Amino acid sequence: MNLFTSLIDLGVIIENKVTTHQKRQDIAYQISEKHISLKKIFEENDTCVEFELILKRVEGV
Repeated sequence: MNLFTSLIDLGVIIENKVTTHQKRQDIAYQISEKHISLKKIFEENDTCVEFELILKRVEGV
């Protein structure tokens, strides 16, 4: 199982259907509100404790 799929299974990343300008339903992915502090990794090029815990959960999956 790949990391992306594992993060979806754990509820870290969620799928949303969005309507594009072509008026079709596309799938978009976003960090769930429960794990919103993970944005720090992307915004500040840093790590956070929550990310380390999620990695441990993924390794155990």
